[in-house]
Amino acid sequence: MNALTRWSWVFALVGGALLLASACVWFVTQSWEGYPTQFAIGAALALLVWVGLDRARLAELLTSRAFVYGSGAWLLVTLAGGVAVGGYSLARRHDHTWDLSKKRLYSLSDHTRAVLAPIGSDVRILGFFRSQSEAEHDFTNLMRLYQEAAPNLTVEYIDPLQSPRQAQKYDVTSDVGTIILERGETVRRVTEVKEGVLTDALVLLLSDAEHRVCWSLGHGEPEPDDEFEQTGLGAFVVQLEAANYKVTKSLIAQEGVDRGCEVLMMVRPTVDPFPYEREAIAAYVAEGGRALFLLEPFTVPDFSADLERYGLSLGPDLVVDADPRSSFMGVSDPSVVVLSGDSFGSHEITKSLAAAVVLPGARSVTPIEPPSAGLTPIALLRTSDQAWGELNPDAGDVQPDPGLEQIGRIPLAVVVEVSDPTVLHVAAPAPADGGDPLDVTANPGRAVPADYAPKGGGRVVVFGDTDLLGNAAMALGNNRDLGLNTLAWLVGETAQIGERPEEGDKLTITGLGQAVSCLVSILFVPGAAMAFAGITLVRRRFL
Repeated sequence: MNALTRWSWVFALVGGALLLASACVWFVTQSWEGYPTQFAIGAALALLVWVGLDRARLAELLTSRAFVYGSGAWLLVTLAGGVAVGGYSLARRHDHTWDLSKKRLYSLSDHTRAVLAPIGSDVRILGFFRSQSEAEHDFTNLMRLYQEAAPNLTVEYIDPLQSPRQAQKYDVTSDVGTIILERGETVRRVTEVKEGVLTDALVLLLSDAEHRVCWSLGHGEPEPDDEFEQTGLGAFVVQLEAANYKVTKSLIAQEGVDRGCEVLMMVRPTVDPFPYEREAIAAYVAEGGRALFLLEPFTVPDFSADLERYGLSLGPDLVVDADPRSSFMGVSDPSVVVLSGDSFGSHEITKSLAAAVVLPGARSVTPIEPPSAGLTPIALLRTSDQAWGELNPDAGDVQPDPGLEQIGRIPLAVVVEVSDPTVLHVAAPAPADGGDPLDVTANPGRAVPADYAPKGGGRVVVFGDTDLLGNAAMALGNNRDLGLNTLAWLVGETAQIGERPEEGDKLTITGLGQAVSCLVSILFVPGAAMAFAGITLVRRRFL
């Protein structure tokens, strides 16, 4: 054992040499795979053997006064420096950001992550910014988050003043900031460094087809381009168009339902569709079509009754929710229903919604129990236990009537999937010359296509409120995300389902703030450390 102890320094020498070799190979290859890891493991084993063999002498050395106040101090300083450099290197190689803000304003939204997930190396983002500009700084920070979520995403930073040919190629005439998204021959241009704008552009870039939404008219519905009236839905249509939907007008009474429509939308009808129009809609759904209905309280009784064929019962009521949590959110009118948390059903449309949904005035939409075979209804939104469906809201001080009114967890939105179209009982197509063409109540099958071919796969979504997507209320809570998620689910665009990003306040540091921050980090903190070291040295000299 004494002989081994005498030659223990050999293990220390070998361990140090292997440690140095590991560091050198890593510096050259910038990778820990292979030799750097093997050398480091060998060094650790050799040094452990040395410590084990020479532990008595090491213990004596470490407790000696000369080591504590001399070489030991320098060794500890060296080790601390090594740990700091190593930690910095690991931090640079494994950079990650933690967003501690309450609303997660500085991390990517679930929607953006879903869009980025399938991105391959064929997508390039080129940022044309003046070097060292504030816009370039914002773009760099945003792209770092994008590349964390999509490692295959290619990002290039180009100063248009230093690379005029590149700028000319992409028709960039300003150095303020232009972002080019490129995939093969498809190019999109963005001029704002905002997550929502950039993600919308990526959706358009990645989408292989434009989704056609047919907007029903002729029953008192609002125009799709009404962006000025509070009750209009023009702002929501703008959001749809930004997500690669093309909204076209549809007159079912004259044209029927075009089979080229991916979604038929009927928004706030005030006049009942004719019987043959209702059959045209049912035939469209029975052929695998998708429909979205937004209906107001106390309207279109015939059409509301017709929705029973889809397994839904629409109440002739105004839902009142006395949940005290609504008052905490600043809502004092119980007819304005605020839903969140356990009010959302278990469905792909609502699973990512974190904020509340606000319905300014809704009617009940209840799945019929038990559901017909071939129909699968799921409630998307339900009220609290304190809600009821008021049948006479103009009576003054309204109170629930257990004998007449629905009370409790009232559904306000329901999705229905149609696996067996025969349960819709679509009328047989009428012959072209059958009946009086002016008699709109006869021959309900007159608008059913002559080559009607039912198949499974139809989807229907019914909301008991329209104003939640109106210009005045769409920006409240998660209303916009609920509407966009619904359209995405109807057309099968699962990558577009999620919670969109919020625009948070931007942290701006002034020139004075930058100067103070620089002085604190570079001068004051190291200076304080040096001052304490000097004081310690002086005290040791005169003790």
